[in-house]
Amino acid sequence: MDSLPEEFFEELNELLKVEALDELERDLEEVDVITDHLSEPKCGMDELVEKFQALDYLVGSNAEEESNYWEMKAEVHYNV
Repeated sequence: MDSLPEEFFEELNELLKVEALDELERDLEEVDVITDHLSEPKCGMDELVEKFQALDYLVGSNAEEESNYWEMKAEVHYNV
């Protein structure tokens, strides 16, 4: 029995890669559809900013400036 030429296996491998990538793309599109209605997850800094903004609204202080300061500090610290 003759062995199949190497080119056959290379072409088959490429076809399988393309098919796998297409399937992965379809899966990602399905995930997007499923998760579109969900809000973006918030990090601790987002929650802190919201708390400072709520505090500013309640007491009329400079909490927004304070939240901006701490947000900037976090961005510098985490190289954002």
